[in-house]
Amino acid sequence: MGEIGSGGKGGFSGNLTQRIIKALGVFAGVQSAGMLCSVIRAKLIAMWIGPAGVGLNALLTNSLELISQLTQAGIRVSAVRSIAAETEDSRRTNIVTALLRWALWLGCGGAILTLALAPLLSLTTFGSTDRSWMFVLLSIAVLASALSIGRIAALQGLGELKHLARLTVTSILISTALAVPLFYYFRLGSIVWVVTIFALVQAVVFCSDGKIRRDRPAMSHRECISTGMPFIKLGLILTISNALTMVSSYVVTVFLNRYASTAEVGIYQAGFAIINNYMGILVSALTVEYFPRLSANIGQRRRCEVLVSHQITVIMSLLVPGVILFLLLRSQVVWLLYSPEFSDVIPYLTYAVGGGVLRMVASCMALCMLASADSRAYMATEIGSSAAGMLLAVGGYIAGGIAGMGIAYLIWYASYTLAVWAVYRYRYRMRLRGRTVAILGFGLVLIAVAQALAAL
Repeated sequence: MGEIGSGGKGGFSGNLTQRIIKALGVFAGVQSAGMLCSVIRAKLIAMWIGPAGVGLNALLTNSLELISQLTQAGIRVSAVRSIAAETEDSRRTNIVTALLRWALWLGCGGAILTLALAPLLSLTTFGSTDRSWMFVLLSIAVLASALSIGRIAALQGLGELKHLARLTVTSILISTALAVPLFYYFRLGSIVWVVTIFALVQAVVFCSDGKIRRDRPAMSHRECISTGMPFIKLGLILTISNALTMVSSYVVTVFLNRYASTAEVGIYQAGFAIINNYMGILVSALTVEYFPRLSANIGQRRRCEVLVSHQITVIMSLLVPGVILFLLLRSQVVWLLYSPEFSDVIPYLTYAVGGGVLRMVASCMALCMLASADSRAYMATEIGSSAAGMLLAVGGYIAGGIAGMGIAYLIWYASYTLAVWAVYRYRYRMRLRGRTVAILGFGLVLIAVAQALAAL
């Protein structure tokens, strides 16, 4: 165990940075390609359709994500944990087989539920049932999304990161190529079709790949049910908490649509997307390798401390320079990614970017709850976070418009980080390493100063 705390190149701690950077090298390209395509789509929507198009895209995308979260039983995370934590190859293969079967069942159930609730979803989202057909079309996307998620979780749990990256980039490029002519010729009417096509293309790409279908054992439905029950039970807990997060996001967008306008939803969603896309390049690239590794070592407290501390150190080292540069060039970023018509989002970005950094730091500690299957602690923090985020966003808009929502976002994730740290420190008896605390504190001070100067 002595090597765990050492910084030697041959020890556990010394190898972490190399592993993290390797994963970053693989998935930074994926995230960059995804962000570039997302920027292209957002730019085209902004140019050809305007804020109303961005707002409609946000409403439909949030609806799809909410339905998917409710019907997929959290297998995107819980199955990764089960596969990564299993050391016996035959047992791991059985889990993958059960996962793919469960993904099909859940996808079919989600599609049927979406069809049944289409009029209600249209009424809730748009104030009338005139757009029920959009949710009928989205039912196809719900099924496709579930099929994709099952295979993504399997590849991530098995450590097939390069293969996962290759398939992800392929689906992104094909979807974007199909979306461009639809945006140009059908304008606002193309939005729902593009959302559905993205889900379908991803499903086709992942389902047509044969890597995880090789040497899969024949299992009865009863065997699949019993084998998958551990990750389904944890997944249902995740579903409740994640659904509440999606509900809060959905409520905020619907509130803006009713209280203000669809264009205002577009302004807010543009700012939210900029923050999350920037963070997503680094965080998704790092987390896709970090979570399976954390799950495999969760029984060893000192190793987990090293893993969490290294993850936060790397994230802060990469985020702080980028955030400061972003604050200096935020106006140009908005004009480049969208158009001058979206300039009202700049005050939101000034404040919210700090909250985005805190969110990433907190996630490094929060994943310990999932890796240890501590559903009680995870639910308590996530439910409290969702409720606080929704109330703060609505209150922030009423008090200060879009800028007030940016301040609310910062307050939200400051409080969330403190709550997660309390669980990490007092429930799990783990600490952040001294060097990590110093880097974290110094980085947050630099970002705070940059935000204060930018707000002048």
